[in-house]
Amino acid sequence: MVVLRGWYSQNGWETKLILANKVNEPNQVRIKLFEGEDGKLLATVRLKLKPYELRFYNIGRISRVEGKRGLVVVDSEKLLVCEGHLVNKENPLKVIDYRMIRVDDQPGCC
Repeated sequence: MVVLRGWYSQNGWETKLILANKVNEPNQVRIKLFEGEDGKLLATVRLKLKPYELRFYNIGRISRVEGKRGLVVVDSEKLLVCEGHLVNKENPLKVIDYRMIRVDDQPGCC
């Protein structure tokens, strides 16, 4: 299982997630949105990605996270890459792009 972690902000920003399935088979993905870093779970979204599918998901579609910011955790059964894309609502030229970090237990190199 792959677990990725990043941030979202709907407080003056618009957040989109870019999900890329890296395997040649369907992949079940679950997105969890938390309020703040240690806050309560606000929403869970389940997606099924096709083989090698690239999907854009706008967090603004979820009414419970409107005006909030916090932690986003993405987990999947198989290899997945996820990036965050934040655009400032007042100045669309202000953009933050980042790749979510992997936080699951990975075997050591040595």
